[in-house]
Amino acid sequence: MNKSMYVSKINLIADRLNFLGQSIASEGDADGALIYIKCEKANKKLEVPNKIKFYIDLGIYAEVTTVDKYNGEVLDKEIAVNLYDLYNIVNNCDDVVSFELDTKNSKLVISSYYNETTDYDELEMQIPYTEVNFPSSNVSKLGNKIVEFELDAKSCYSIIKELSIGNNQGFNFIVKDNKFSIESYNKNYPYLKTRLFLKDMLEVKSPDFASFVPFSLFKLISGSGELGGLDIEVHENGIKVNTDNYKFFHITTGHLPIIKEDSSNYIQSLIVDIEAFYHNLRILNAINLPNKNDTISLEKVDDTTADLMIENQNRYTGSTRIKMAMFSDTKLIFSGKLFYEIFERLGIDAIALKFQKPENEQGTAYKLYSKIENFMIIKEFFYDHMEYLNK
Repeated sequence: MNKSMYVSKINLIADRLNFLGQSIASEGDADGALIYIKCEKANKKLEVPNKIKFYIDLGIYAEVTTVDKYNGEVLDKEIAVNLYDLYNIVNNCDDVVSFELDTKNSKLVISSYYNETTDYDELEMQIPYTEVNFPSSNVSKLGNKIVEFELDAKSCYSIIKELSIGNNQGFNFIVKDNKFSIESYNKNYPYLKTRLFLKDMLEVKSPDFASFVPFSLFKLISGSGELGGLDIEVHENGIKVNTDNYKFFHITTGHLPIIKEDSSNYIQSLIVDIEAFYHNLRILNAINLPNKNDTISLEKVDDTTADLMIENQNRYTGSTRIKMAMFSDTKLIFSGKLFYEIFERLGIDAIALKFQKPENEQGTAYKLYSKIENFMIIKEFFYDHMEYLNK
């Protein structure tokens, strides 16, 4: 066998493997997933230590160093082993774990002492490995870098909080005329389009671009424990995200459709206290639970009052009356469940709703728009109830 490579658990190797395993588990069955391992020898002159790189097929890297950062041995082959088995073994080892390659039998031998005072408490486990080329070449598929910027921890939290309605497929990072925005696409709610601006990042000096980011990947990145934020590189064919302990990349051939709706085409309808609106929606949604159609209509009573109404054909009708500033006689129609979910996460006191003018002056408005702002974000959403009914 080759010489042993020693890694201390103080270097958080078990944590790194656990995070990679959870990342795989969030996307599907992790039991048979592979982890790729590659070692790089230290360069003392450049003060670069020994590195052990771990990679999973989601495009996530993690790195640790050996116990002896500059003189210790490293594995001389690039291999792949079962991720779950490697984590399970390392997590149950003592402080220092040794790795050796049994090249004759293609086994990775993992050893650890439980009690250094005896010669009989050493754990030795062997797991099969496959000799493979470490997939670092995939990074080259990203193409040329367009721009690099940083997202701090609170910005990451804002993105997750504001765009996590339903099963969100992902979002676009967009720069247009040096204005930075994030536009979300939700496969459960394709009739809801959301545009988010971060007040700390309203401008990014860059050529115009739109780059897709999977929501599940972004949640993993933001949940990696990197409190200092994320260093994001936008490339021609995807994104790369660097943190102190992990590197992520996502290859994409394009982006989601860009929002083309113009808010100037919408007319002011109402301003309402968010708590009152939220409370009334909750009541009506609960009563209307037997109804497959969760449509709620809002109709003006006078300049300071409106009725929220539900109807389940041949079974019941009902309404609640609520105080709000009404600027139009046009009836508004929307999904009660969706608007409840939107209002549930807003940290503001009031919300203004606008509508796109129907062809008939006395008609019903099915397209709604709202712009929400707090000390961290500016958020716009466009909603099309006719598209909702036809889903």
